[in-house]
Formats: sequence, structure tokens, C-alpha cells
Amino acid sequence: MVISEDLPYALPTWFVEAHPELHFGNGVDGSSRLPIASRFERKFYGSKDDPLFLDLQRVLNETASWRHHVELILFHECGGITKVLVTRDRIRMAEPTGWSEVDEIEHWFCGCSFDTQIEPARSEPEIGKAVSPQVGPDEE
Repeated sequence: MVISEDLPYALPTWFVEAHPELHFGNGVDGSSRLPIASRFERKFYGSKDDPLFLDLQRVLNETASWRHHVELILFHECGGITKVLVTRDRIRMAEPTGWSEVDEIEHWFCGCSFDTQIEPARSEPEIGKAVSPQVGPDEE
């Protein structure tokens, strides 16, 4: 299964038509937008060359108004999780190396946890760490 982050960007018609296996968010204008999520089980076999990732990268490169990268989470039937970061020039993947039992949400990176802070923005997002929307130096 796959789900993306929720960003306020409309997706081009060609992308929506190329991926009937996905649910799309809806804008108030009726446009298909992020987040995207699996409509049914879909296999990912470990390649950064998956058509979904490449098509998202194409959207980023062809749509000047998109000023953000796209992060996806893959939930595998074995219980594994893969985070995919799609930027204009790279597709990166990361996986956790282990699990710890917790009594409450404890990850620091998005502010979900009590008394957590969001780390300062970096020029290039780190895979495996959520960051707030970023504007590149050439996009200001």
C-alpha cells in the first residue's frame, strides 16, 4: 500500500489517468490533488524506477508552481515500511532499522509528539526525516 503526504498541488490529468490504482485528494475546484493513496494492493519490488515515482518526478519537473518535494510511505504486507522521497533530481528510499515499543508517539520530526520541535529546514531534505515545505534557493 502507498500513501503520500498532503500537499495543496493539483495533479495533471495525464498523471491521474496513468494511475487508476490510486485514490486522489480533491481540491475545492474539483481537481485531483495530493494526497494519493492505494485503491487496492499494489506491489513495489524495490526499484527507484517504479512508474509512480518517475511520474511524480516528472510532475515536479514539468510544473513550475510545485515548490516542494513529495514524500510517500509504502506499507508492505510483511509489516515493513519504506519512505520514498521524490525531488526534481533524485528519488531516494529509506527504511527503519528497528522498532522500539512506546507508550505514546515519540518521533520528533513533525511535531506530533508533545514537547517536540521541528528541526530547522535544510537546503536538501533528509530522507527518513520529515521537514516542513521548503523553497530552494532558485525558487524564491
